[in-house]
Amino acid sequence: MKAPDKNFSSTIGQGIALLRFFTATDHFLGNKELSERLDLPPSTVARLTFTLCELGLLTKVERHRK
Repeated sequence: MKAPDKNFSSTIGQGIALLRFFTATDHFLGNKELSERLDLPPSTVARLTFTLCELGLLTKVERHRK
């Protein structure tokens, strides 16, 4: 993801890009899948998904481990 200008928050952009991968037919995605799709390190994706869960924008489904 290329930042359009210096005022662009790349972290927020990455979080929103991550959320866009979830669709009606693709709603169980794990950090590994998201890391590959976003071309980001797994540790970055783990922090993003943790934060989005804490904010109530994502929900972890234990039975799917995703």
